[in-house]
Amino acid sequence: MMKRALMAALCFSFVTLGSQAIDINIPGADPTVSKDSYQNYRKTDADARQMERNVETDIKTYMPKQVVGNGELDLNDVIYSNRELNHALDFSSSVFILKEDGANIKFTMPYSSRYGNTEKIEDGTSIFRNAMIMSPNGVIGYELRHQPAGNNWEDSKIPYSKLTIDDMKAIAEKTAGVFRGDDHSLYAGKFTYPTVEKATWDVTYAKDVPMVGSLNFTMKNTPTISYHVGYNFMPRKQFSVLKAQGVDKAQDMIMSPLVNYVLPSIEPAKDILSKSKALKINDFTFLTLKTSKMIREDKNNSYMYVYDSDQYREGIMVMPVEDEDIQHPEKIFPKAVRSIILNDKYSKRQPIQFATVWNDAMPSVYMQIKRPKTTIYMLISHDKQYVYNHFIMTYNTSSLVEKDLRDIVQYIDTNNNKDYYNTFQSGLGAKMPNDMATVDIKNTK
Repeated sequence: MMKRALMAALCFSFVTLGSQAIDINIPGADPTVSKDSYQNYRKTDADARQMERNVETDIKTYMPKQVVGNGELDLNDVIYSNRELNHALDFSSSVFILKEDGANIKFTMPYSSRYGNTEKIEDGTSIFRNAMIMSPNGVIGYELRHQPAGNNWEDSKIPYSKLTIDDMKAIAEKTAGVFRGDDHSLYAGKFTYPTVEKATWDVTYAKDVPMVGSLNFTMKNTPTISYHVGYNFMPRKQFSVLKAQGVDKAQDMIMSPLVNYVLPSIEPAKDILSKSKALKINDFTFLTLKTSKMIREDKNNSYMYVYDSDQYREGIMVMPVEDEDIQHPEKIFPKAVRSIILNDKYSKRQPIQFATVWNDAMPSVYMQIKRPKTTIYMLISHDKQYVYNHFIMTYNTSSLVEKDLRDIVQYIDTNNNKDYYNTFQSGLGAKMPNDMATVDIKNTK
């Protein structure tokens, strides 16, 4: 159960990938969702399709009167760039790679990250880190807690095998302020899944406070840490769902992204280390393919490490942060995304998979583009001095494993992790700055 990041927060889609659905008795479990769906960051649900129709209609209605008619812009280019930007802002995914303080987990939420705040806790309680990530309709959160060694469930002194729903409710009433509200309820249970241990789920609800769903578990490789991953709606969204569909349906909707996407995605974050090797550049450490022999190529005011082979090309481009962005770092990610979308050399007008990747407290932007002959896997990160673009481009006939390439690109470390804690960081879903929303790209929301 989430106590800080989620209880205090007042504030899809499916693509069948040829894999069976998750089979588990938790509210919101959907047999039509493949258990591999978390790997597809490109949303194709009704809301995403409606956004694409709105973009096309809006542009065809207004743009010809402005610039398209005199040949300044290609109408199809404008539609494509608008569509992709909206996918980035409102229909991307969020990937979490936690490896500090003894943690070792990677999981994915099917919602975009707008802003997030990660805190380290040193108040003597079992919680030692939590995070709150704002998404378009809700709050994504997680907590890390110290888990005593042995068979007990957290610090309850109750063996997990004997834990009951009444026990879970009693502990929640003791630790979670939400249960001091009127008409409080707890829906909960235990479950088993191959990648987790001592697993429970719960949904907490009280009048006039967020309904919060949570998955709670340990992992075999980190038995003395318990992970709590949760989600709750924004107040307006929750009110409309409760009014229209009632508590039971709201409970299913809260738990759906957790059980259908987060749970199948859970894996040890550091497993990819055995399939890669480290490359340190300035204060950052990247993972590269073991076969890559990265060679530095200096340019005018930037440089790149690059490696070419018959199957792939890997590189890390390092560029100084532009002067105007030093005081406004929130513009760095939108500029990068915009440049990739608009540059046909990269995008070739193909659908792009977008995600915000949180390596502990540090956000990066991930893009994956399958072109006619090649696929690009790309992660963009930055500190106060440099913007880093790590990419792997493979031929679509390559025998390299797609998931391994993605995992390698997404994993990054920095010596300055402390700079990202206890302050709000911008994700891919943050609003495009007004001075960047030019006529060729316009967010429809």
